Amino acid sequence: SARSLHLVLLTFDHVASAAMLPPLEYVSEQPSCQDAAAALGTAISTSRSKSIFSGTAGRTPTSRKIVAEEYLQQALDMLSFGDDRNLCRAVPLEVVTRKCGSVWSDSKGSEATYALSKVVTKIDSFISHNWIVGRYEKMAAVAFRFNFGMAALCTILANVTVTILTMVGWIPVVEVEDDVAGSWNGLVGGPVFFFVLFFGRNIASFFKFPSPRVFVDKICIHQVSHTLQTKGIMKLGAYLGCSEEMLIVYTNIYLQKLWTIYEVAAFVILRPNAAQCMTVVPVLLVKVFLAAFAFAYIGTASGQVMEAAQLDYNWVIIVAFICALTYMFGLRTWHRDKILMQERILNFKVRECICTVESDRAVVYANIAALVKAFGLTPATADLDEALDAFDDLVRRELPAAFSWAFGWCAFEYYHYVWVGYIMAGVLTF
Repeated sequence: SARSLHLVLLTFDHVASAAMLPPLEYVSEQPSCQDAAAALGTAISTSRSKSIFSGTAGRTPTSRKIVAEEYLQQALDMLSFGDDRNLCRAVPLEVVTRKCGSVWSDSKGSEATYALSKVVTKIDSFISHNWIVGRYEKMAAVAFRFNFGMAALCTILANVTVTILTMVGWIPVVEVEDDVAGSWNGLVGGPVFFFVLFFGRNIASFFKFPSPRVFVDKICIHQVSHTLQTKGIMKLGAYLGCSEEMLIVYTNIYLQKLWTIYEVAAFVILRPNAAQCMTVVPVLLVKVFLAAFAFAYIGTASGQVMEAAQLDYNWVIIVAFICALTYMFGLRTWHRDKILMQERILNFKVRECICTVESDRAVVYANIAALVKAFGLTPATADLDEALDAFDDLVRRELPAAFSWAFGWCAFEYYHYVWVGYIMAGVLTF
């Protein structure tokens, strides 16, 4: 029908645009990391005048004034790589998704894992996550962000191919009481979608398709050399400045961890419109979506098989009911998580954050103090407690709006709902 065709075309447009990310070699007209470093360097050399941190990497310039002149050099060390350009590293996405995300198994790195990353001038996505979250959960979240469009597009192409082969007689149709029941699209869509979602990038890399370059701390920061590891940790602000996007793999623990709250707060400081450059992928919603999709596939596929065998398949309605219950339960749980998230932000205290390696707490506190002083959020003469209090105020003031924008008014993106409607309407089956 015309409505179904409209849904198909709309879905195709969304997933095609989502599947095509800019290659690493893309050169933005906006200031880059080197421009930011140059701006800070000029500010240091002309210390009599107030200076402006005139830009960050990618397409989002910032106009925040650095009013504490004595912290300019420290800010330069934190927010740019300077002579340590070899520290700016990223890893192709297909390496992260290889072997169902085996890199997410633990936080222990080696010379071999560091060798997987390469020196770059720009990072497509900074992946902010917690190691306490399971390997497969993070793999699903990353795949959902980067591979959803590719998976949906390949599913549509697979179904179109099956339809054409059925029309030309290469694939038999199912006939029930002299009526044509349909082709076998219902058996093709689900497996293709899940296969491409989790392994599509690896197949695309085999054919030399460009892949996004992402930052993963375990791979891009040296985990063996203590000197290089310390330098990499101190340059987290520089990594964020060189990133086009910040991808947050969100769970309830995210806002309770010291390192991740520092990362997201630093990103907000560096970019006035940070929310537009943040992509938040709640692990819970990924589970809900994939479970609903799996139930929908089981229902349509089993219904078609039962119909072909001329058996009663009214029980498929039960499967649809379970699918709806799963979706509603997931959204209800997510709504409660959002309320809990807002409460945690409004009552945020950095001193109460969890730090797995307690010795890292002093490092993060020092970075926070330097950052808030350099950007004029607290007087340059303020002590550590005052700087941390200023950071608490920043989180309570800026993060609610940033996360609300990133989450949007609904649980999923519009094209996710279109895709669910595309499946539930039976387009993949008949």
